[in-house]
Amino acid sequence: MAGKVTAMDQKMFLATLPEGANLAEWCRKFGVSRQTAYKWRRRFAAEGVAGLDDRPRAPKNPHGRTEVLVEDLVVSIRKDLADSGLDFGPASVADRLSSWHGIVLADATVWRILTRRGQINPHPKKRPRSSWKRFERQRPNECWQGDDTHYLLASGQEVRIINILDDHSRLNVDSLAATQCRSPRVWESFCRAVSRYGLPMEFLNDNGLAWIGRNDQTPVVFQTNLARLGVRQLHSSPYHPQTCGKVERFHQTQRRWLNAQSVAATVEELQELLDAFRAIYNEQRPHRAIGRRTPLSMWEAQAPATPPGHALEPQATIASCRVLYSGAVSAGNNLRIGVGVEWVGRAVSVIRIGDHATVVDTDTGEIIRELTLEQGRNYHGNGRPRGGSGPNRAKRRRDV
Repeated sequence: MAGKVTAMDQKMFLATLPEGANLAEWCRKFGVSRQTAYKWRRRFAAEGVAGLDDRPRAPKNPHGRTEVLVEDLVVSIRKDLADSGLDFGPASVADRLSSWHGIVLADATVWRILTRRGQINPHPKKRPRSSWKRFERQRPNECWQGDDTHYLLASGQEVRIINILDDHSRLNVDSLAATQCRSPRVWESFCRAVSRYGLPMEFLNDNGLAWIGRNDQTPVVFQTNLARLGVRQLHSSPYHPQTCGKVERFHQTQRRWLNAQSVAATVEELQELLDAFRAIYNEQRPHRAIGRRTPLSMWEAQAPATPPGHALEPQATIASCRVLYSGAVSAGNNLRIGVGVEWVGRAVSVIRIGDHATVVDTDTGEIIRELTLEQGRNYHGNGRPRGGSGPNRAKRRRDV
């Protein structure tokens, strides 16, 4: 054989060597084992020249390789999660695979399956998670975080979503849909949250005017009412959203789910969607940052913290309502408090701590009335003479 001899030339020569030729001698010259030469001859006899092409040496059924049916299930679960607007990363897929189908796979195994199936494009190296300094309050209600985000209704109108999160458990204590993010609406969302989970010790927000005034001389309604309750208000540095990172990250999770639903036509429909997602997020969705537990189970694992001064008193409650035509407000549990007909129709908040009650104008933060509640008494009048303040009697006086 003259000239340069390629690997294919060697294979062809040994595969077509006559039966009487000295195969062992030619194998020594080419540096090939006789077992390999016989293998080439068998393949050539069965498949022709194509049988001499190089073949992968990896085993057809590698030891420990996940079954194809399980891999198909992993891909299917990921698609279902993505279509539902929920997290569909390897950890979320592994959780669903374990809880719904009883199949336990490591997050890394799920990642390899999804990468092999073309569901994940490996990213270049990112900053390692270990380099981030994370902080977390030790108990529920030690601190809440609040922020607002936008949403477009079906008509194209932009509305706001006010979100409040517990720092320790990531519990979504309230989400409120509003046409505009004004301080009274922030206070309303806070009241709704307090009625469910009690008062927090501290509240962290950004520098938006709905949450905090520009200086101490011009406090907004939300800021004033927090101070009245003894809740310490904290705010982030300008242009540093990482301080409120938990609620900022919640916006992204919430928005992904909303994008997978039909677009809400009204603020009321949006509120229904927010309430549905709050139940999913708090009670069904495992949260990676808290050890794959649900936020509600994390919140319930410890007794919640209480603002200073309230530790030995009954938990504060806040009720949002409007002044009735009679000039009274209904604060729940058959309790009615008279404030006067001049306030009819106004939105108010009734703050109760023990036997002390404060009625506050939700729009302005003005205290309308403070009183001590008497045990066994359902109606607490405003102290005015009977018949002297009703609108019908005022009309009769004008007629006279």
